[in-house]
Amino acid sequence: KTLEEPPSYVKFILATTEKYKIIPTILSRCQIFDFNRITIRDMIRQLKKICGNEGIVADDEAFHFIAQKADGAMRDALSIFDRITTFAGKNITAADVIENLNILDYDYYFKVVEMIAEENAAGILLLFNEVTAKGFDGDTFLIGLAEHLRNLLVCMDPSTVSLLETSEAVAARYKEQAASADASFLLSALNVLNQADIQYRVAKNKHLHVELALMKLCYIRHAVRTPGLESSPEKKTADLTNKPPVVQRKEVQEELKTSPMEEEAENKPPLSRQEQEKKPESTGPVVTPSIRLGGKKKEKETTEQPEVSPLEERREISPELFFMAWKQYADLIRKDKVNMAMMMDHARVKLDAGNVIQIQLDSQVEVNMFRDATQDLRQFLADAMSNHQFDLEFSVVEAEKVVQRPYTIPEKYKKMEEINPAIRDLKEQLGLELDI
Repeated sequence: KTLEEPPSYVKFILATTEKYKIIPTILSRCQIFDFNRITIRDMIRQLKKICGNEGIVADDEAFHFIAQKADGAMRDALSIFDRITTFAGKNITAADVIENLNILDYDYYFKVVEMIAEENAAGILLLFNEVTAKGFDGDTFLIGLAEHLRNLLVCMDPSTVSLLETSEAVAARYKEQAASADASFLLSALNVLNQADIQYRVAKNKHLHVELALMKLCYIRHAVRTPGLESSPEKKTADLTNKPPVVQRKEVQEELKTSPMEEEAENKPPLSRQEQEKKPESTGPVVTPSIRLGGKKKEKETTEQPEVSPLEERREISPELFFMAWKQYADLIRKDKVNMAMMMDHARVKLDAGNVIQIQLDSQVEVNMFRDATQDLRQFLADAMSNHQFDLEFSVVEAEKVVQRPYTIPEKYKKMEEINPAIRDLKEQLGLELDI
């Protein structure tokens, strides 16, 4: 009502950081002002001004910790500062802020990077155990370490040093450590930490999950260098060992050309090839391309063994494996294709001999929808069962007689009269009426 017909003396102010959650009917009646995020430098400047007026002495690092904890909100920064002055009095140090806000000190991350450079996995595990003993979550440690590596990456280029939002003393430590760091290592380490942070929420043993990520960082240099170091010897040995087989293949081909088996095969090709091409056409079901490709490879490798027909090569599909794959595919598409998943749940599926899958549905419309999605279903089942040799057959179930159940009170009474006619006599004798 205030927005529809505001009085002349009313100024309605709506402040929010999530404008997208406000419905359009309200936004259309508001004059919108988008304010920029308050930077850490501006917060520190304002906090120093307050300290000067109140006669409070504080370290630069203490101001940085407060501003970072406020996360762009000056009101939060002031409330945090008020709480710390109550706790520490007129003299505020960085240690007081760390203890009161329960945040991790920079020193932990600097130590971790030094231990990674030394490949000191045991030291990192002990350090992480010390952090968790102080009540910090593993996710907090991962995020803080990733931010530390990001700051090191920023310090490697003089043009991006301005993106570093820390005190001058801490910035000098960042520059010193960044001088001995490698950009490729930092990027790889950031990737490991990012993946660990994404998977942290679904990990069952979160402490072990973080420890594993930290140990990966210790030996990440070996993981990055190993493929490059191993590739050159393999290439050299491959070049040396590839030449003799070429000569052997030529000799084998010359022997095959002069062998009597090859001459007999050359005399018979027109008849045998025609028969082999006709056999698959008359057998009925179409064989997938992978089977035919396999048959061609076998013909090239040897001429002594006769070609085996596709039906004889079929491997029987395990019913347990098939129904498990069927359920997995239904669960996989349940979010995007709800109707298809529901049809798969209610379909009557049967695995017959010869790997023929009979799918019975309630209507022809469902059959047509299934046929449109047959390619994806067939590919998933083939990969899950490691068997491409099966056929899908669809059919419509004969409609059963639908039993009409009584729902309203008159329908229920009529049904009761049909079952027991004496109820009608009882109603007439007592003069009863239905209470609808």
